[in-house]
Amino acid sequence: MNSGKIAAWVILLLLPAGFMGVWRLQRHINAERDTMHQEQDEVLVRSPKLMRLLTSEYSTLAADIYWTRAVQYYGNKRLGQDANLDSLWPLLDLSTTLIPVCCRPIVSARRSSANLNRAARGALILR
Repeated sequence: MNSGKIAAWVILLLLPAGFMGVWRLQRHINAERDTMHQEQDEVLVRSPKLMRLLTSEYSTLAADIYWTRAVQYYGNKRLGQDANLDSLWPLLDLSTTLIPVCCRPIVSARRSSANLNRAARGALILR
């Protein structure tokens, strides 16, 4: 046998073993990622006044972060068909309280929906 045929046989035998190893590794990575993805949806600071004091001159940045978090929270709940939107309203409340000037439609929607429950108000604002 020449060296080209030997190399072809080695590749032919090692390639499926390599694919099997990558497949097993990917299954392990997916299992680890799925356990990490099950996060708790909690808003640690629920008081807008306290958050305004803590962020002081970075309130705009904090409001943007909370707004992005609210959109991601709603999107994840919507994709997962989960109707529990308990943390949505505190996230939106924090973002609109920190910078009410740029969020006037949201603030007016918040005031007009005062008789709805918190989850419904949050979903109404994001729609």
